[in-house]
Amino acid sequence: MGERAMGWIGVQQASLDSNTVGSQTAGNIPEMVIILIVLLMIATVVAQVTQQLRIPYVTGLVVE
Repeated sequence: MGERAMGWIGVQQASLDSNTVGSQTAGNIPEMVIILIVLLMIATVVAQVTQQLRIPYVTGLVVE
C-alpha cells in the first residue's frame, strides 16, 4: 500500500509539472498568432471588397 501511494504522488507531481504545461502553451502561441493574422487579413480583404461593391460588411462576410 505504501509503494502504491508513493507512486500515485509521483504521477500527480509529474502531471502538474509547470515546465511541461508551460512548454506546451509556449508551443501553441506561435500557431495561434499565425491563425489570428490570417483571419485579420481575410477580414481586411472582405472589408475592402464590400466597400468597393457598396454592400454591407456582414453581407460580404456571408458571401465570402
